[in-house]
Amino acid sequence: MARFRIPAAAAAVLVSAAVALAHAAPEWTATAGLDFWNLPGLEAERQAAYAESDQLEDRHQVLLNMAQANDQAAGALIDGRFSLAEALAELEGINRDRPGFYEVLGIHAPEGAGNRELLGTFALRKARTLLRNDPTRTAEVMPRLTAEYRAMFLREPALLPTDYGAR
Repeated sequence: MARFRIPAAAAAVLVSAAVALAHAAPEWTATAGLDFWNLPGLEAERQAAYAESDQLEDRHQVLLNMAQANDQAAGALIDGRFSLAEALAELEGINRDRPGFYEVLGIHAPEGAGNRELLGTFALRKARTLLRNDPTRTAEVMPRLTAEYRAMFLREPALLPTDYGAR
């Protein structure tokens, strides 16, 4: 029996020292990974982080789908399958529930531009981006789209220099 008393006493001393150290230096205990009493809280944090990650991944997929749909609408506009008015209706439906969308579009917009005009500028910029590697097609398509914009909003589109192909 005496043989078991020494290891048991040593273990009790070690546990007591660890508990005392945990109270005296909690940062060290956490850094060393010895704060096992925090496991339930850490597990809850881990599960919350995974749930947030899943939500962000879902939102990311929604935004990717919106970007694809925006490109398809702009492609239809470029190809003449949509007029500018039809493209705006399509873009409005795609981006209806997109938080902050119109606020971002309004950054480079002319004073007093409404949401429909902001979408018009977005459509022209999107078309210009899709045509950026085809100057011949750009020269054919952009004057038509700009004329449609002018007829719809009675002013020139608020395009940036880079929208015209400047790099």
